[in-house]
Amino acid sequence: MKLPTYSRLAIALLITLLVGLVIQAPAQIYSASALTLPNTVPTNGTALTFSPGTTNLITATKHDQIGLQVSFESIATHPSNTTWTFGFSLDGTTNVANVQPLVLTIPANGTTRVHFVTNITVGAVGYISLSSIVNAGPQPLTNVTVRYATKPKRTG
Repeated sequence: MKLPTYSRLAIALLITLLVGLVIQAPAQIYSASALTLPNTVPTNGTALTFSPGTTNLITATKHDQIGLQVSFESIATHPSNTTWTFGFSLDGTTNVANVQPLVLTIPANGTTRVHFVTNITVGAVGYISLSSIVNAGPQPLTNVTVRYATKPKRTG
């Protein structure tokens, strides 16, 4: 039995649409990673510093944007600010934290866990590293985490 012309056109159009859906670009995949940090940050303005290129490094060589989440809590009442300094590097080993660093000042909230989230547009910089954490308060910070997610560069 021969199908009418409009039925053959409808089937051809349907096949074209289905093939187009299968061939389209894959969806962006996002996943969070964490820096390896000590669980406790000292008190009274003592800086916890990190060497460039160690476990505090975020590789951004194939990414335009980085989502960054800093989380921590204190063991007691803690009304002071914390300061998180991130440096940028082209090679992953030379940290240029003293030249246009990203400095985040995040207030502590006592024993309530703090979650601070921001986005960083990295451009041509290949690496971001956590340079230091300064806790101005009299109580140590605990359960310290820095998580990040990357967004791949788009071309075209």
